[in-house]
Amino acid sequence: MPDQLSHSSPAEFLFQWLTENDFREVGFIGDQPALAPIDLIPINNVHIHDCNGQNPLKGSVGNHSLQAVVVSGVLEHRTKPEAIQMLAGYRNALVGAILVFVDLAESNQWSHADFYGLGFKNIAHFPHPKHPLHAFEYNLQTYNHKRLWNTPQYWANPENFGKYWW
Repeated sequence: MPDQLSHSSPAEFLFQWLTENDFREVGFIGDQPALAPIDLIPINNVHIHDCNGQNPLKGSVGNHSLQAVVVSGVLEHRTKPEAIQMLAGYRNALVGAILVFVDLAESNQWSHADFYGLGFKNIAHFPHPKHPLHAFEYNLQTYNHKRLWNTPQYWANPENFGKYWW
């Protein structure tokens, strides 16, 4: 996936993000009108679960294991420690991807560096005179690239690669 997806609105961007990553079980945290009606996004076989008030360490809603979590309109209204605990909780529960929409102009307590420190990267910006949004993503598939040296080819005993942990 490219660093910046093409987009004209947050809802269109979200549709494209979900489609390209092929997520089926998605949690949503926040106020849905902030992204336009997420329920109206025409995505086949995608189940969107309301995760407001859920424990992020569970990493699931009911019997469903979440593949992704979308956060919108939340960080601007929570204390920074609470928000960090929520984001890190979902990240540590091994949810495959987290997409955060935040208005950095409205929230003077958040900056790009805060998201980079949590392992997120800035993948989109939606300029708007009243409500500019930034989209930050944490994705396990693209977070840690494979390194050439970390393969059986470069190990002393390649037959034991991946078998033993110390």
